Amino acid sequence: MSSPDAPANPLAAPEPWDLVSSGYAEELAPRLRLYAEDALQLAGVSGGARVLDVACGAGPLAILAARRGASVDALDFAARMIDELRSAIARDSIEGVTAWLGDGQALPFGDGTYDAAFSMFGLMFFPDRARGFAELRRCLKEGGVAVVSSWLPMETVPFLAGIFAALRARMPGLQLGSQEAPLSNPERFAGEMTGAGFREVAVHEVRHTFDFPSTAATWTFMLRTMAPLTMLSRKMGPSWAPVGEALLADLLKTFGSGAQSVTMPAWLGAGRR
Repeated sequence: MSSPDAPANPLAAPEPWDLVSSGYAEELAPRLRLYAEDALQLAGVSGGARVLDVACGAGPLAILAARRGASVDALDFAARMIDELRSAIARDSIEGVTAWLGDGQALPFGDGTYDAAFSMFGLMFFPDRARGFAELRRCLKEGGVAVVSSWLPMETVPFLAGIFAALRARMPGLQLGSQEAPLSNPERFAGEMTGAGFREVAVHEVRHTFDFPSTAATWTFMLRTMAPLTMLSRKMGPSWAPVGEALLADLLKTFGSGAQSVTMPAWLGAGRR
């Protein structure tokens, strides 16, 4: 479970996600649909199922589940993320998704309500992950399946590792990217799910590759969708601009200026109530 002595994770607050909500919805959510498809397949979601999507962001999984004929309750604590989901529901005339603003550690839903429950790259940041896992399990019907996703360590993604290495070189003492990412160790991941009472727990690796026309385009995508970078640039204000330019120069030196293919490996932890 999460250690009470661990420093507070800034990504456990709504503000960073509100800051990236637009870029997340426009640029990242379409790519996250690939992982959502994997998760829905793993849980066997089909028409008529009742589905819970916790820390739903802009709703890529919720929307895909609804298009499979499921009835979905999708919840997030970031108001602007929920705004993005509601906008997508209205724009695309999506039926079957109800968007909720709320806390994934205190879900406003009844016991034993859902056939499947998900948290895609969200529960991993909860201040109390044990409580988050327990809430997912509580809301599942007996025999229902939960799927929770997280990323493998950033060192497995050369472009991300290059960003954080360049940041640390230019800003000595910066802790960004220096700690183990939450739920990035599959054994600990499985242990936390098992500790919350899930059975038949298994952690699966999935990979998807994102293609960009240039290094500069990849860097721009990361700036618009990665909450830690957005927070740092906001905190630095006008002084961020020269740092951002220098970081791009570092990335160009390391990776060249041409097209980039970034493979993002993720864990899908699945367990049954």
